[in-house]
Amino acid sequence: MLLPSLSRRERGLLFTFALLALIGFFGPELPAADVAIASVFADNRAWHGLPNAMGR
Repeated sequence: MLLPSLSRRERGLLFTFALLALIGFFGPELPAADVAIASVFADNRAWHGLPNAMGR
């Protein structure tokens, strides 16, 4: 089998990439990029008197 011939580092990388691929295929669907960036990183509220990140 292929796994015993791989080094410990190679097995770790293989496991990491396989896990990321599984998350990519079976994980939750994320919102569209234009909606996601605005809703995650900025909103329309000020914080302690500082202007918001949207700059409007």
